[in-house]
Amino acid sequence: MNPSMPLWRRLLTPPVFDDEDKTRNGRTLHTVLLTMFVVTLAAYVLLIFDYGLIRLIAISSIVAIEIISFALLHSGRLRLAALVFCIVSWLVLVVALVFTGGMGGAALPVQVLIVVIAGLILGGTSGIIFAGLSSLAGLGMMLAEINGILPTSMIENSPISYWVFIVLTFISCAGLINLTTNSLKEAIERARHNAAAQAAANKELQAIRASLEDQVTERTGALEQRSRYLQATIEVGRAAASILDTEQLIQQTVDLIQEQFQLYYAGLFLVDAEGEWAIHKAGTGQAGRALLRRGHRIRVGTGMIGWSIANAAPRIAQIAADDAQRLATTELPN
Repeated sequence: MNPSMPLWRRLLTPPVFDDEDKTRNGRTLHTVLLTMFVVTLAAYVLLIFDYGLIRLIAISSIVAIEIISFALLHSGRLRLAALVFCIVSWLVLVVALVFTGGMGGAALPVQVLIVVIAGLILGGTSGIIFAGLSSLAGLGMMLAEINGILPTSMIENSPISYWVFIVLTFISCAGLINLTTNSLKEAIERARHNAAAQAAANKELQAIRASLEDQVTERTGALEQRSRYLQATIEVGRAAASILDTEQLIQQTVDLIQEQFQLYYAGLFLVDAEGEWAIHKAGTGQAGRALLRRGHRIRVGTGMIGWSIANAAPRIAQIAADDAQRLATTELPN
């Protein structure tokens, strides 16, 4: 909380804790204490119509408890503040009931409010405990009243005071229920917002994951292709070093290139002594053998192969059929 904030504003501002549930409970207790402080101050008005020393002491005691609990809450001790308020207020009300007519006393409805506050702030178990204690205290006062051992009431409860206490209790309970309902709505709305944000984050992560998987697949494919190229180079080099027969060497070479590079076809041409013709000396598969049987040759300077020989440069076509230099070969329809 900002220290430069005016004191009155700091007192009216609920404390904020690191834990969200603790902050919500702190806000609830803060509202309860402020409301109860206003209610108990309003109860002093009753003393004008229905004065009583015990009633004055009880109301003053509850005001003091509220101030102490308020100070504990703003010092960060939420649970201690709630325990002090609920336990001491309950004890004061029980004592007040003993001296103001037992079960018929005006303080009885206020005990219901203590049970509700304990359940909301300290948890359902605490609410049940206070409800059980109030039931036992009521049973004890009833038995004492039946057996005539309950002290004589020091205050005559007037109908107006009893009615006012009940009205204040009803209003306080309704306010607590409304406060709790609003807190639950806020928590549900935050949960929905967090769920939507989490879903969006998961969707984004899935998109990133898919993108990374695509990149990994692409790079893995590129590495595999490079590995095949390297393997082909090694195999061709090994064949060249180990095979002495020229015809066997060139056939082995085209077979290795076609296989390792996963090509449709690979062929090898040698230029004749006059430098006029590129003669097909080896080719892969059935097409290669057919071209070799019919003595396939290409004039240097014509077709893609002849052009490459004449210009001592590679010639590449993404669509071979569209290349102006290409010469169609019946044995290679694709």
